Amino acid sequence: NPQLAAVTTYRDGVPGFQALLREQGGDLVAFYRAVEALGELPAEERQARLQSLSAAGLAALAVPPL
Repeated sequence: NPQLAAVTTYRDGVPGFQALLREQGGDLVAFYRAVEALGELPAEERQARLQSLSAAGLAALAVPPL
């Protein structure tokens, strides 16, 4: 089902974009610039960066603050 695949792809990317927003200190203008720069990367490099961001984002959620 193509619609289900699209939803799964979207959900898989959310932690990475959340981490990218945190990297930008919550500044939406800086976040949009970072997303544009991410979009200019070659597909393989872009996917690697998103996966790295996702891993960082999920790790941040898993560790309770002190």
